[in-house]
Amino acid sequence: TLSLEDLRPNIEEIPTIVRNYYGIKVLHHPLFTNGVGKINLYFDASTVRQEQIPYINLLAMVLGNLSTKNYHYTELPIEKAMYTGGIYYNTRVFNKPGSNDEYYPKLVVSSMATEDNISNMLKLIGEEIKNTKFDDKERLRQLISVIKGNLEAELMAGPINMGLIRNISYFSPSEKYLDTLTGFSYYDFIADLDKNFDDKYENIVKNLDYVKKAIFNRKNLVISITGENETYKAFEKNFFSLTNSIGSMVLPSQKYKFDFDVKNEAFAAPMDILYNFAAFDLTELGYEYTGKMEVLNNLLQLDYLFNELRIKGGAYGAMSAILDENSFVLISYMDPNLKETYSVYKGLVDYLKNFNLSEKDFEKYIVSSLAQYYVPMSNMSKADLADTYYFYGTSMDDLNRVLDEILNTKPEDIRGFAKMFEKGLKDNYILTIGNEKIVLDNEDIFNKINNLIK
Repeated sequence: TLSLEDLRPNIEEIPTIVRNYYGIKVLHHPLFTNGVGKINLYFDASTVRQEQIPYINLLAMVLGNLSTKNYHYTELPIEKAMYTGGIYYNTRVFNKPGSNDEYYPKLVVSSMATEDNISNMLKLIGEEIKNTKFDDKERLRQLISVIKGNLEAELMAGPINMGLIRNISYFSPSEKYLDTLTGFSYYDFIADLDKNFDDKYENIVKNLDYVKKAIFNRKNLVISITGENETYKAFEKNFFSLTNSIGSMVLPSQKYKFDFDVKNEAFAAPMDILYNFAAFDLTELGYEYTGKMEVLNNLLQLDYLFNELRIKGGAYGAMSAILDENSFVLISYMDPNLKETYSVYKGLVDYLKNFNLSEKDFEKYIVSSLAQYYVPMSNMSKADLADTYYFYGTSMDDLNRVLDEILNTKPEDIRGFAKMFEKGLKDNYILTIGNEKIVLDNEDIFNKINNLIK
């Protein structure tokens, strides 16, 4: 008979060589990529003033879609398709694990190319980040309108990610930042720009230009390169064609102060279903993340939430999640119920207090918690994961400790989490998105009701 220890996955140590190249931190992942090199440029976004945070994401969304000094916006896709696997801009916020108020916002530029095209790739990245022009008023109007339409499509079809961020932003500075950057607050920002574009155009251009100059700087830039040694040498050879396009402004990191007065909202919309969220801060309650919480999370999804919300309640599904080792969130989606679902969440306390499975029956939840370790990954994906570990400060010891804790979880550990949920759910941080009639019929449980779509 196989024991749990026999099933222990091997955690691969992803090779990362840390170098300092002309004052810039470089992470090299010497992995086989079949002659293709990948680059991630992690630019520090903490220098951007608080009122300009939404412009960071707007900048990421318009770069590559506007004309530059040397290319019309219709020419850029052709050049990028010829020499690269695409150039992508996105925003990331790296939390210090276990902390809600220590976080590192980045604007990330990613691309890949064959070794003989790395020089062209770096020149194109440099062209977009240095020479993008914001003076095409009608093109910028069109892009903002498209961004608004895409956000509304996401809100109507699958608002889980934005709802989760908003829910945790009730108590978390890092998620409040993220909500401002990519969530409901960002949608409000974009809807306002779209509605009042003519009046705000000059201000939009001024802010985009400032944010571009503030972010694309050498200060605190981290470059990640994935590829074997010959690929790395090709990057090294063309290093200055990129860095010459990057500024050298020295700006201080900002200290952000957010307002946490708004809590417990509903976003009403003409849809038949509901999405119900409840969250709490582990660290505020005095708990530290442990691998045993992974087994708890798995158990809740496969047993309690599945049975109570999907089988009995008729929801399409339910999930729970631990975010950045500091927050626990419960989610129901495509749910016909509202108050009943929040009652199910409260019922978790008794479920955990009375949890009673033999160790043999309990083992299947431990085994299924190990599934995350067996997900196949390409070498490019492994390198991205290693970058995340670098910014989180996660070591191999940390990863193996969590795995040991998963393997050594006992039924009594699960019962011990009842007190955590009893304390956490008392704070009653809830959020609902969906069916307007049901929301209004239950308006007494919310502090504020908003329209989902502006």
